Amino acid sequence: MQPPAHRPPTPEQLEAWRLTSLEHKLFFDNFDLVLAHGIDILKRDEYFFCQTRFSHYGVMSNAYMNVGTLLLGWRHEILIDRCRNCADNCKSYVYCFGSLLSRTGWAGYCTNLQRKEIRLGQQDDFCALKFRRFIR
Repeated sequence: MQPPAHRPPTPEQLEAWRLTSLEHKLFFDNFDLVLAHGIDILKRDEYFFCQTRFSHYGVMSNAYMNVGTLLLGWRHEILIDRCRNCADNCKSYVYCFGSLLSRTGWAGYCTNLQRKEIRLGQQDDFCALKFRRFIR
């Protein structure tokens, strides 16, 4: 018996990936502007609850975070971790964790290097534990 053949992505999946990539690029190309207007974003529901396609958390990364949640997490230093390349702060926006993998992972934006950083950790990783408490 042979394993099932890998199916190519559907046009819908390709479009979703394209939109996610575009949203990620627009958000982080204008990251300083987003941070500078953080108070305004937190005050207005239509901005606070604006969902992002690129920012998510969960076992299968299926729960999306909104812009207001990200800003609050960064402001209270809950969604902050150290960049492994320069030791400056990374503003995290993706957390994946699962008991089957016994590992956690996150993606963040290093404001010093101005690029995406990714890290895998252990299940009891302190930042992952802080994050889980934050989203509950």
